[in-house]
Amino acid sequence: MNTTYNPAIHHRRSIRLRNYDYGQAGYYYVTICTHKKRHMLGEIVDSQMNLSEMGAIVELELLKTEQIREYVKIHEYVIMPNHIHAIIQIMDRDEPNDPVRARRWHALIASNHDENSPVRLTPNTLGSIICQLKSITTKQCRQSGHPEFAWHRGYHERIIRNVDELFQVRQYIRANPMEWAMDKENGMCCGENGNG
Repeated sequence: MNTTYNPAIHHRRSIRLRNYDYGQAGYYYVTICTHKKRHMLGEIVDSQMNLSEMGAIVELELLKTEQIREYVKIHEYVIMPNHIHAIIQIMDRDEPNDPVRARRWHALIASNHDENSPVRLTPNTLGSIICQLKSITTKQCRQSGHPEFAWHRGYHERIIRNVDELFQVRQYIRANPMEWAMDKENGMCCGENGNG
């Protein structure tokens, strides 16, 4: 299995497309980094990821995403010391403007998001999914005695356009812990100019 760095797949810069509907059905490869690339989510020992308490909180909430949003599926993920990778599928919804689901989403955001934040996100989009995950994990980590926990202000995504690309991204995610020691990016997965 070839897991060498391929800028077409493993890029660290967002290629967010203008006028693209990130709420439409599709597969998205997402990378979310910790603030200042701090190793807070655990450590790699013998090519295996050992989650810290904060990493365990992140994993639990990532997996809960499917329960909160019936239209979302997490196909593959890995939690690394200072970032996570995930393949997130947004599925077709029979009622994309379902008012009950919209109210549930707004209630979740209101209960877990800093009300002073200027962020205004559209429900049922990739951005809203990531925002909720970051918000609730930050709150829970801090309440668990880790006031230093924070995410990088943005995230990176790539639209997965075909089955071959989906396979390549899956292989890259699975190999991430084994490649950690040789990964020149392991301390700098997000630049200071990340996207929100």
